[in-house]
This record gives sequence, structure tokens and C-alpha cells, in this order.
Amino acid sequence: TILKFLQLCQRNPRARSTPASDSITVNCTTLSLGMLLRGGCRCRWAHLWRCGRSVAGVSGGHAAHESVGRTDSTTSHIPPQSRRRFSAQYTSPLSTNGCPALPTTATHCGSTAAVPNGHPTPCCADRVHRRGLVTGSGFFDSEITPIEIDLEKLSHPHPKVTRLLTQARRLLSSHEANRSLHGESDALGDDDDNLEFSTHGWGDQHRKKVFANSYVNMSNVRAIGFDYDYTLVTYKPRMIAAFYDLAAKTLSDELNYPAEITSLEYDPTFAIRGLGVDIRHGILVKLSSRLQISRDCAYFGRTAVPREKLARLYGSQFTLSKDHRDRFIKPLLDSFSLAEACLIADVIQLLRDRDISFDPSAVAADVAEAVSHAHMSGKVHEAVMKDLPLYIKPKPQLKSMLESFRRDGKELFLASNSDFEFVSAGMTYLVGNDWRSLFDEIIVSARKPSFYGSNRPFRSVDPDTGFLKLDRVTSRQPNAVYSGGSIRALQRLTGWTGPDVLYFGDHLFADLVEARRAFGWYTGAIINDLEAELTIMSSQEYGRLAFSVTVMDEVLRLVQDILYRPVGDEVEGWSNQCGINEDDVQLLTDIEDETKRLRRQMRRMFNERFGSVFQSEYVSTYFGFAMHRYSDLYTSSLMNLAQYSNLANRRFYPPVQRSMPHEPIFPRLAIRHTLLE
Repeated sequence: TILKFLQLCQRNPRARSTPASDSITVNCTTLSLGMLLRGGCRCRWAHLWRCGRSVAGVSGGHAAHESVGRTDSTTSHIPPQSRRRFSAQYTSPLSTNGCPALPTTATHCGSTAAVPNGHPTPCCADRVHRRGLVTGSGFFDSEITPIEIDLEKLSHPHPKVTRLLTQARRLLSSHEANRSLHGESDALGDDDDNLEFSTHGWGDQHRKKVFANSYVNMSNVRAIGFDYDYTLVTYKPRMIAAFYDLAAKTLSDELNYPAEITSLEYDPTFAIRGLGVDIRHGILVKLSSRLQISRDCAYFGRTAVPREKLARLYGSQFTLSKDHRDRFIKPLLDSFSLAEACLIADVIQLLRDRDISFDPSAVAADVAEAVSHAHMSGKVHEAVMKDLPLYIKPKPQLKSMLESFRRDGKELFLASNSDFEFVSAGMTYLVGNDWRSLFDEIIVSARKPSFYGSNRPFRSVDPDTGFLKLDRVTSRQPNAVYSGGSIRALQRLTGWTGPDVLYFGDHLFADLVEARRAFGWYTGAIINDLEAELTIMSSQEYGRLAFSVTVMDEVLRLVQDILYRPVGDEVEGWSNQCGINEDDVQLLTDIEDETKRLRRQMRRMFNERFGSVFQSEYVSTYFGFAMHRYSDLYTSSLMNLAQYSNLANRRFYPPVQRSMPHEPIFPRLAIRHTLLE
């Protein structure tokens, strides 16, 4: 929400005299960048400070919001004496905290700082330096290394485009960017005009936040349920490697693959969660929410598939039909599936390197069978139970968190596909021998997702022997352990219905989709990959790339709006031309290419081959879309719930977003900052 310029423009005669014809359609989150690039006002960049969250829209990971408005008429209907107040309500710096105009003296955190010339000056001593920068992890915290962007080749005879490109070069140049961002440059204006930027860093608190996709009132939740694998328990990378090794051994010993396959090693840096494997061609693909294959994120073995071949296989738009996806693309959606993705690629690459003829669809099927055998055989579970500290990450706060839920009157249950012996070993390691007393219901061998579609009855498990009892369960039993069953049987036993239940799990489709879609449960997704991505997004390098992409995106929009004005809206020395102008097309193409290059650099920060788990070029991935649709809450670890006080009565509010681009948007963050003052 870069709207600080609105306040500055109300004071700046030059900005107010901007002709109405200069109005453009701009990204609302980067409005001030557009005004700066157009030269609408001269402003000094100073007083940068760190905020608690990222710049909305700067990360390149969120959908852009478009807003139409004329710079000269934004407040033309407001009396001059009221304009400063209006500006304070509808402006904010590059910060999700917002920063409307403050009184002459501002007080924060017990410290007070004078506000020169009526301009806001952050004054939290532990966060802000007087001349701009705060120490920390933000991308403006130190001397900025510029992103290499070749703007010299960009040129156009239109005078306004020339001025725009000149402004962009200044903004992105090494010398000017460093001096401007540090508040040391006079090139952008006088001391009394300040544009306030936040840092991109979020800090540990944001990385451990519980995010809401929909409204959840915890006081209305009677029961909280948990999956076991990667929810109550979090495994070390060695766990996935164990499945990889066992599946590779199965391929060699039982399916007649070359013996050297057993010497392959799991590579945790290769694949990401949420990929799909084309079971006909053996290609690993990354799908967007619109079922479009990411052109640079398709691999056959360890080799990237050329775009020409992708176009032959999937069409020139690289977009799949829903039927094609359902029939031929196998989703790899949980953490365990990383072993399958890596093994498919490694086996295909080995066969290609050895010049061994093979059918890719057969390899994909064999690897899937071998991985399934590794899960079903129980051999990995046996290895884990023999050395729990080697595979399981400790969670010292887990027991106290579960106990606090019970004290607050919540009923707790565990529902896992794993068998009782395996679950009991892990829970005993994490919370102690009395772990069963923490839960009202314990369900093992649940066989999700069929747990949600069947009407199987429960059978009791003898906790001492692990054997199943012969009779079915017809009533609730204290400290009982149930096997199999179904959600309908659970409802009959407990009386829980619909939004009475909040269930946490790591596998979107096995754990959460049907629970939410068919039975109305609240669902919480535990996405371990999230913390790593938030850490990267708060880094200095990612912030610099995000800033550069934001500038280039705004340049692209502004250039097009200038070049494609209505006929008759002429600029001195330049007349609009009908038809296609080759210079116009080439300039827009060059800017697009440069922006795409920057986006590729951002993508590789997450994963060299496949990029972010959640973002695919301009839209979310299929995984990210499904997570948004089928989980009410999501976070990187179940233990993040422990940081919230009075969680039993907490209300989680989703971010207010426009459902359609044509809807109006308001500076909620600036309003929030005003309320907090």
C-alpha cells in the first residue's frame, strides 16, 4: 500500500497541476511508484522503518489490485482546509502497518520524538533510526546491491515514455537507489517531503503466525482433532530418505531394475510439495490454479523439458482440461510424496544415462508401487520406533498445549492412518506414557480419505497388545482406542456435527477436503514448507528482487496507458497512431521479458527447479489454490497455536480482499494505524 504520495501531492503545487489526461490505471498497492515514475512530484525518500509484515503486492506473490483514478481529481471535491485530513485517512507508506499523518509530537512505546514540519517520524527507539534505517533482517537494512536490469535498450520516441523510462533508470540505479533509500539523496526533492518505506522483513513472529482463509470463532468449536504424521509429530528429513531408500531397493530386488538404483540418494533440494507427475510421460510438472503448466518447471528425469516439447504434449497454452488432469496427472501433495517425485526423476535419469530403453508410464507406475510398498510394509515404521530421536523432532510444548485445550473445555481427538503401535511410540516419546489421557477419542488405521465416504463401524484396540477386539463399538468408552471406522460412526458416538469440529492435518485431500466439503468441519492445514518460504521472503535479496519487479510491473502498465490513449488525446510533438506500431509492441515485449527474468530469479530462491510451493508465475499453484479453498486456517507448525493466549475463545479473521478486480479497495492498514494511535 504505497499511498504516501497522495498526502504529498496535496501539498505539492506541481503535483496538483498535473493534467487530468495524465490519469492512468495503476496497481493500487504501487500507486506512489507510478506517480514517482511519471515525475508527478519530487519527494525525498527518508525515514525508512521496519514493519511487522511484508509490503503488500511487492513480494510478487499476491494478485495485483487495479484502481482507476485521476491524480488531479482525487480530492477536488474536498475543501482545501479538509484535504490534509482526507490525505491522512487515505495514505500509508510502504508498510502494512500504514502511517497516516501524526500530530506534531508522536509517542510510541514510551518514547517521544518531534515531528518536523508536521511530517510523521517513527520513534520506537528499538526499531527506528532517525535518518531512516533500522537494524534487522529487512532488505533496506544495509547498503543495497542493485538488481542488474538492462533499461538502456528500452527506448521510445514518445516524450512521456522517455521521461518514464528515465525515472525508472534513476529509481533502479545502484547509486540513486542506495542514496534515496537511505534518505541521503537530494535528487528527489527537499527535506520536508518524505516518502516512508517499510522493510520487507517480517521477523520470527510472522513466520509462526496462524493464517486464516475464513472466519473461525474458536468459542463455537467443541472438539479439536489432529492427524498424527506431520501434524502432532514432525519428522526430520531422514524420514523421507528412508522411504526413498526402501522404494529404490524394492525396484531393484522385486521389479528387475538395475542394481545401481540402490546407490541413489534422496535429494531434499530437488522437488517441492504440490507437484504432479504425468503418468503417461513420466514428466514432473507444476500446475497453476488454472491448470496451466509452468513452462520452466517441467522435468523429465533431471532434465528440464523444452517449451517446444511441452507445447506438443499439452498445447500452445500449456493448459490442461479438468478431465486430463484427473486422468493423467497424479498429485504429489504431502511431504511423503517428495520421495516419489525424487525417485521418479532419478530412475528416469539413470535409465537415460545408461541408454536403457524404457516406457515412462511403466516407470511412473513402478515407482508409485514401490513407494506404496514402502509405506505398507511397515519397515520404515520399525526403523523409526527403534531410534525415535533420529527421525522425530522434539516438541517440548506439545503436552502443555493439549492440556490447555482440555482446561478450556475442548474435547480432543486423534485420527490417523497409522497403526496404534507406531502412534503410541511417537506420542510416548513426545509427551510421555500418559499421552492417551490427553485425548477423548483415539482413532488409528482410519484409512482416510475413505474414512469420510464410508459407513464403517469402529472396532476397539487393546492398548496392551495392539490387537483388535471382535465386537464393534456402539458407545463411547473412556480412554478407548478405536480402529477403522468412519466420520459417520464418529458423529454417532460423539454427537459432533459440522462446525463443532476443527481438524488439523497435513494432507489436503486425504485429511481436509471431504471433512470440510461434505461434513462442514473447520479445517486447519499444517504446511511445514511455509516457514522456509516466509524466511526467504523476508531476506534482503528477495526484497530487492521484489522491489525491482514491482517497479517494472508499474512501468509496464504506465507505458501501455501512455501509448494506447484514446485518439485525439495528443501530446505535444506526438500524435496517436491507429493500428499496430512496431515500436510500441517491441517496447512492451522488452519490458515483459525483463520482468519475467526478474521473476525467474525470485522463483529460484525458493527452489532452483520448481520455485515456490504456493506461487506459479502470476497466480497461485494448484496446491496453493486448494489450500486456500479447503482449509480455514493454515500455519507452518501445530505448535504455532501455543503462542496465542486465550486460544479457546479467539476469533480468526481472514484478510479482507476484493473478490473481483472491479470492486473498490480502501486503505485498511492506514485506518488500522490511525485507530492504534
